[in-house]
Amino acid sequence: MYPMTPFSANVCRIYGPQKPHVLQGGDHLGEQQAPEVLITFALVAIPEAIGGLNCPDGPLGTLTLVRTIFFWDERPFPQEPRGAKVAGGTGVSMAVTSEHVTESAGGQEASGILAPLIGGLSERVDHVREQPLFQRDPEFLRRQLSVLTRYVNYFSPEVRGQEYLPASGPALVVGNHSGLFYMPDAWVVGLEIVRRRGLDQPAYAMGYDLLFGIPVIGPFLRRIGAIPADGQAAEEGLGHGGLVLVYPGGDREASRPWTERDKIDLGDHHGFIRLALRAGVPVVPVVAHGSHDAIVIVSRGDRLARVLGLHRLRIQVFPILIAPYGLTTVLTPPLPMPSAITVEFLPPLDWSAYGPEAADDEAIVAACYEEITSAMQTTLDRLHTQYPHPVIRGWSNLLRLGRTRLKVPTP
Repeated sequence: MYPMTPFSANVCRIYGPQKPHVLQGGDHLGEQQAPEVLITFALVAIPEAIGGLNCPDGPLGTLTLVRTIFFWDERPFPQEPRGAKVAGGTGVSMAVTSEHVTESAGGQEASGILAPLIGGLSERVDHVREQPLFQRDPEFLRRQLSVLTRYVNYFSPEVRGQEYLPASGPALVVGNHSGLFYMPDAWVVGLEIVRRRGLDQPAYAMGYDLLFGIPVIGPFLRRIGAIPADGQAAEEGLGHGGLVLVYPGGDREASRPWTERDKIDLGDHHGFIRLALRAGVPVVPVVAHGSHDAIVIVSRGDRLARVLGLHRLRIQVFPILIAPYGLTTVLTPPLPMPSAITVEFLPPLDWSAYGPEAADDEAIVAACYEEITSAMQTTLDRLHTQYPHPVIRGWSNLLRLGRTRLKVPTP
C-alpha cells in the first residue's frame, strides 16, 4: 500500500495489468459508482521518483500507469470522455479518464498524466511566442528596484568583481543557476547590472518559456527585460547592443540535489558558446555561492517529470525537497533559509579571435566550454572554502543590527 500524503486525494486508483486496485485514504468508491465530483491524483509517480518501492503488481517501473485527466467546466460535457463515468447535470463538473499505458522502467510516457493541463499551457506558451520579443520598460523596472533590493537583502548578499561588467555595449553574462525558482542570486546579478549600466542601456535575461505563459508573471517578466530562452532572441538582443544574461544549466542545475550545491552543472549545453562565437561579444562568467544552500533538494524528480509529461513544456524536473513539515515537492515548497549569498563576476573571456565560423567547429566549442566551466568551478570551490557555512552566516547577518545591506540602484 502507498502512504497517503498531503498531495494525494481521498482515493487513488492504480490500474494494474489484470484489474484495478483501489487504495483508500478516505471512503471507498466502488467501480460502478459515479460521484458528482471525483478527485483522483496518480500517486504512482511520487514513490517512483524517490525510488525502489513496490506495489501489489510488482515494481513501479513496470506498473501500468493511470493517465488522470481533469476537466473543469461550468457546463455539461459536450461528450463523455473516453473511459470516464461522468455524473449528469450542470455546475462544476470534473471527470477522470483512465487509460492503460504499460511502461517499462526505461520507457517514457508519451503525453503524461497532466496532459490536458500541459496541453493548455503549451498552447498558451505558443501564443506568447508570437508576441514581440522585447518589451522591456525602463520606467516600470525602476519602480521594482526597491522591492527587489529588499528581497535580496534577506540573503545578506555580497557582490565582487563588478568592474568586469561592461558599462555599455553587447556582452553575454553566463551564470550558475541555483535556488530553485527563488533564485536570489539571479536577482542580485540583475540589480548589479542595473547599477553598473543604468536603465537606458538595454539588458535582457533569458527565461523559461513556461513563465511567459503564466498570467501576471509573464507580463511582469517581459517588462523587466526577460526574453524567452531562444538563441535567435538572444542574438537579436546582442545585436541591439544589449547585455544578455543566460543560465545554461536551466532547471536541471537550479534543481540539483543539495549534495551537489557546490558543483557547476551547465548540462553540457553548448548553445551559449556558439552564440558568443557568432556574435563575437565578450563573455562574462558570474558565480554565485550560498544560494543553493537556502533550500534542501533531495532529488530532481527527473522520472516524475517525464511521467507527468512536463517535457512538453521543456521542463525536465519535478523537485522533491525537505521542509520543516516533512518531504514535499515543488508544488508546496518551504520558504528559503536566509543563506548568505556571494556573487562574483569574473574577467571577461574573449573568443572573438576564433571568428564566427568557429561556432560550427566542435573542437573549438568544446574547448571554450571547458574554459568557462573550469573558471567557474575554480571560483565556486574558492568561495566554498572561504564561506563553508552560508546558512549559519546568513542567520548571523540577518540578526545582527547595523549589518551591511545592498542599496537600491539609483541609475
